[in-house]
Amino acid sequence: MEQLTKHDTTLWVNHAITYFKSIGKTQKDMAKLLGIEESRLSEMKGGSGLISQNLMAKIVEYCGAPRRNPGRYEEVELYNDLQHFFDNFKSISVNRFYRKLQKLIKNDDIYSQLLDAVSPHELHYKADKETIEAMLNELFISEEFLDKCEKYSKVLLTTVGYDERPIEDFQWCNIDEAGCRILSIAGLIIKDFDSFRLLYLFSKLFSANLGFKFCNDTPLNLQPEVPSEPVILTGKCILIMKRGSLESTIINSAFFDLIGKKKSGIQLSEYRGLKLKSEQYMPDYWQEVRCELYLSDNMNYHFLIHLSPTYIGESADIDDDSGNPLKWRGDVGPDDRLIIIRNVNSLSLYQKIEEIRKWFGLPDDSLFELKQEIAKAGGYVPGARVLL
Repeated sequence: MEQLTKHDTTLWVNHAITYFKSIGKTQKDMAKLLGIEESRLSEMKGGSGLISQNLMAKIVEYCGAPRRNPGRYEEVELYNDLQHFFDNFKSISVNRFYRKLQKLIKNDDIYSQLLDAVSPHELHYKADKETIEAMLNELFISEEFLDKCEKYSKVLLTTVGYDERPIEDFQWCNIDEAGCRILSIAGLIIKDFDSFRLLYLFSKLFSANLGFKFCNDTPLNLQPEVPSEPVILTGKCILIMKRGSLESTIINSAFFDLIGKKKSGIQLSEYRGLKLKSEQYMPDYWQEVRCELYLSDNMNYHFLIHLSPTYIGESADIDDDSGNPLKWRGDVGPDDRLIIIRNVNSLSLYQKIEEIRKWFGLPDDSLFELKQEIAKAGGYVPGARVLL
């Protein structure tokens, strides 16, 4: 459990004191009932000392839980520093891609479809499963298959814009005696372009030297996942920055490095009759990004960054008819990422905002409206003379 802030300690203790006063009890009575010394209670009133989980449970039992100011609940990736988030963003994106591929292999239906799509005629994907898996492992080190993957990679890296012909014309296959388009390598028969493209994606996992093998239960040498934590954002939203069309930004640089800028090159139209969402197999490709800046009641600044593979809808609370754009929130989809950078130093706030704008691919801004909002909320505006 994260240690309570000084403000939280004061909030909990004063809540309990107020309750005991309302029923005609003194602080001495309260200390005795809660099992703590009265001197310790006085310290905690000023925010000193710690409130244990046991003491919090007793306060809730006797007094109910204290009420905070209204807030926004989300489950987010939590960072203490913006630069740390930027420095790790690309490696986390790559890690997320590898984990998607690993998850596909663990899905029995999808895995069976993959084995069926490459099985030679004399083998059955269920009865000869181990044999086919061994052949797959050999496929990913065969010179012929690696050469095909390298050529396809060049097509993806050099094809931009709306021209689909280089993708459609790529010679992934051979023509067999019956005139069918197949690719026969390492004893396997790859029966359609989508199967080849899926195997091409798995070649990225093989080449990453993570210890990946088909039919191998040994854990991959992957980075830990970034956990999502439940948070409540309190205070006021004083700035919203957003942008769609992220094709030219560094936000999608991990995708560009892995695949190239031709997103359609690895989108599977139909995979052996089994429909896969692009989010199941494709590296993160963000279509829209949004950032909100919150000024808390304790005068702390927090960034909320929202990344989505689709359009981010916006909505306001049902009882808010002010029309103020700062009251609107981005609707969170199931494949979105939410990131919070907490406790941003007020002296470096404008610098951090410019760094985020640059990351978004937005131009520099004077932040005049932001400074107005900070002043309205009673915050500190560096360089502004306060007239009293």
